[in-house]
Amino acid sequence: MARMQADGLLGLAFDGLATFSHPPLFQALLQQHPQLDAVFAFYLSPDPNSNGSELHLGGYDEALVERRGAAWQMTDVLPQFGQWTFWRVRLHSVRVGGHGNACADGCVAFVDSGTSLLGIPGTLYLNFLYEVATAAQAQGCYCGFVQYGFQCFLCAPEDFPPLRVGIGGRHFYVLEGADYTLCVGLTCIVLVQPSGQEMWVLGDVFMKKFYSLYDVGKKQVGFACAANSTLCGVEDEDQTVGSAEADELPPAKASPFFESSFNMYDMDTHAVLVLFLSGLSLVGSGFVVASFVQYPVLRSFRSFSLFFWLSVCTLGYHLTLWIAGVWRAHQTHLFFCALLKSTQQFFGTAILLFSAAVGLELIRAVRWTQSSTVEYKLVYHVVIWCSAAFAGAFSLLTGVIGFLPDGAGPCRACLVGHSPGWARVLLFYLPATLTLTFASSAVYLAATGYAGQSLPPQAERARRSSGQLLSSCVATVAALLIPTLVGWLQAFGVGWVTSGFLLYLSELCFYSQGLLNALSWAFNPSYRVARYRGNNATAGEGMRLMGPN
Repeated sequence: MARMQADGLLGLAFDGLATFSHPPLFQALLQQHPQLDAVFAFYLSPDPNSNGSELHLGGYDEALVERRGAAWQMTDVLPQFGQWTFWRVRLHSVRVGGHGNACADGCVAFVDSGTSLLGIPGTLYLNFLYEVATAAQAQGCYCGFVQYGFQCFLCAPEDFPPLRVGIGGRHFYVLEGADYTLCVGLTCIVLVQPSGQEMWVLGDVFMKKFYSLYDVGKKQVGFACAANSTLCGVEDEDQTVGSAEADELPPAKASPFFESSFNMYDMDTHAVLVLFLSGLSLVGSGFVVASFVQYPVLRSFRSFSLFFWLSVCTLGYHLTLWIAGVWRAHQTHLFFCALLKSTQQFFGTAILLFSAAVGLELIRAVRWTQSSTVEYKLVYHVVIWCSAAFAGAFSLLTGVIGFLPDGAGPCRACLVGHSPGWARVLLFYLPATLTLTFASSAVYLAATGYAGQSLPPQAERARRSSGQLLSSCVATVAALLIPTLVGWLQAFGVGWVTSGFLLYLSELCFYSQGLLNALSWAFNPSYRVARYRGNNATAGEGMRLMGPN
């Protein structure tokens, strides 16, 4: 790989995944050369660093198929959200050594030449390794997690159990131990990895064993099966299962190696970072909400009331993130994932709209008019809660979510593949842009001062007491500016924004809004007055001490 020279990445999935090229390359070739059959085929040489691999466009290598006396076993591709995206197929069974069935209720896998190993959903990863280790150790191997991952010692490839994969309800394919392990001497590595999502991935390990054909016109994918082979063929009876979209999987077994293996090998650094930042915002938002509960007089002020409800929504959003992140076994359940997407979209929309309302209130405070005394609390709440409810219901009905910087966080088993670009634009980037417009305009107006204006005393007091509004608007700009900018650039296909630094910076900002709001609230004079004097003052006295807001 160090000496490999490449000009780019060639995508051969459907146009539903196209980001940079419309139409994708193969569809463009078909338009330019209509005489071509709308199929292509991959043959990957089973021997490392050897010649002979083929990408055949417009057909397949007939001599290769005939030489093996093979026939194609075709399976229909599954659409995603009404679009053709990955080369997705239904799995009706996955068995290790002929025991159990990890997909008894149906799974989804996609064929991907860009994935070197076999990808296994995170909730099944340790369960899979447990089954492999149990069979290998019965042959005299010693298996476990070491510094470089899961390995087996004093082993040979034939000590590993066969892996039988059932596809499309009709066909089966078997990988032998030598197909999915890499042995050097007596040390063997199992060539699997967590897929990072709810789908299985049939990568190069699978494609080296079976010649693959992709029919773009008929929306089918097939694998060549040699005649009279015991390693592939047709099931004795139809194994069609119910819903492939549900991906209803059994929970993973406890690790047979050590208690912390789940956390170490199933939760990556990215998910840990998101949970850490989200946890800080969760604690910060909880602190703000608790202070309003302890000192209810604070909610009687217009600006503080908006800030309170903003913190409630922030608390709710990060609470759902933590529930899903810690309780990941339930991310394989259709109902749980649907509820998670809908709830997070509901709270996310409310966060954006309450942040915009805070910006509007700050603008009213610094640009004093007689209308600044008009109370819009009821209008704010009707608009915000109705809009949030609509967004949550839309997410529930369509199965998509837009309010997230990316789908690779701790909720990815539920969210990956359910956050298309149009959903992020409609449910996140557009409302976030409007919120940033209000918040940044309010910060600018507050920063430029009020020179040359003659104001009544009430307006002066209101402006002096608008510090919490200002700090909340600053927190909104800090939290949303970079994620929104990066999101728009990604939506328009700007490639350099996918760098790791920018994506991590975007998430650092996105998940820190609750923490920033808590810090601004902790140093707010009105909160400190309520804390130190509120318990010994009447409601009227507390209001007099804090002044109008």
